[in-house]
Amino acid sequence: MTTAAKGVITAAVSVALLALVTLGSLAIGSRDVDPATVWQILIGADTDSNDASVVLQQRVPRTVIGAFAGAALGVAGSLMQGLTRNPLSDPGLLGVNAGASVAVLIAITALGITNPGGFTLFALVGAALAAALVMAIGTRGRDGGG
Repeated sequence: MTTAAKGVITAAVSVALLALVTLGSLAIGSRDVDPATVWQILIGADTDSNDASVVLQQRVPRTVIGAFAGAALGVAGSLMQGLTRNPLSDPGLLGVNAGASVAVLIAITALGITNPGGFTLFALVGAALAAALVMAIGTRGRDGGG
């Protein structure tokens, strides 16, 4: 089997698994909805029932946000591995986790920030600064020059 054929098969299986997991995410919750009913709701055949309300107003947004978050994490991991040329790379390698934690700690103790939006903002800034600092130090070279 050629490499191209393996890639096509892998992509097809991945798409099928994504569809199956998505259907499961839409069907399973505190109130289970039959997968056949979920399908009818998605194609527009049943939009007036209580099940349709649950699926369309609560579960579809949850599933879409989850899919985008997963895709973003995958892209971030791939970028991290490409940037460091290390297939085992993770955010801890560049101090991203520690930088985010320190920034949130400073926000809480020194600035009195108590809302989750502030935590998120400080975590993003701290993570970016830590990664930039580690990259700047790492690119200076062994002799200390630029």
